[in-house]
Amino acid sequence: MADLDRVMTVEKPVVIGWQRVEGCRTDEERQALQGALTRKRGRFAFPDDFTQAAGGLLKRLQEKHGKETSEGRALRALREIRVAATPSWNAQEVEIHLWFIRDHRERGFEGEDWKSFLDDWLKLVPKAGRFRKVEGVVVTLSDLTGQDYYDSVPLDLDYMSAGR
Repeated sequence: MADLDRVMTVEKPVVIGWQRVEGCRTDEERQALQGALTRKRGRFAFPDDFTQAAGGLLKRLQEKHGKETSEGRALRALREIRVAATPSWNAQEVEIHLWFIRDHRERGFEGEDWKSFLDDWLKLVPKAGRFRKVEGVVVTLSDLTGQDYYDSVPLDLDYMSAGR
């Protein structure tokens, strides 16, 4: 594990005495590290009004994610959550689209349809202010087009807003 918030100088004579330990041994571990670095240093700056509008959803996801409930396990089964604004984040009227990206092997979740979770989550993002429409789907990566993925940004709960 690495602490990405600490930067320090270490003298070369100290480093010479260290035994190298390979941190990332597989491609999956390397991709996980790359993803962590990207989330930490390259997050999208959501507009304040979206952060406020999505506050109920964010609170729910953070509260339930670690719980041993069907919703908590469903949240942990998601690969990522992505969001797009149409026509743009700067428009006077914006349509929000959320993609809850699941593993391709998880058709249903513990006997429940993903739609039941999705409906509850979408109710927590009210149509208010310039956000005229809020919709979403639970999909796999193969369900998305490359353009959908490119035009959306990850909804990273740890770093969504500097104002929290």
